[in-house]
Amino acid sequence: MKCQCCGNVNKNKKNKNNERTDRLWYWFYILLFISIVVLGIGVLGYYVYHHRDWIDAFYNATAVMSGVGAADTPNGHAAQLFASFYTLGIGFFYITIITAFIITVLSENDIFIEDNED
Repeated sequence: MKCQCCGNVNKNKKNKNNERTDRLWYWFYILLFISIVVLGIGVLGYYVYHHRDWIDAFYNATAVMSGVGAADTPNGHAAQLFASFYTLGIGFFYITIITAFIITVLSENDIFIEDNED
């Protein structure tokens, strides 16, 4: 961007925007990685505790993660406990992810204004 008074090119603004974009992509990839890990935990849990095959376990885990809910009723105490804790964990997990991403986006766009009046 050129300065209106002297015509010099301001490179700081471009570098600052690149840093912001890089930071947002960084956090996006971190959250994507965590989502994949949580999905893997769900698939493994449904496979082990619910005695489902891999496709059904994947379906149940994605149904819970998407908010649709469990596709079937768990049989046995271990399966019920896993389904309960996985569902609660997913709820807290997504609240945390959404909050973290919103705060990151807002802070990167200078929405938060610091008050330095002492």
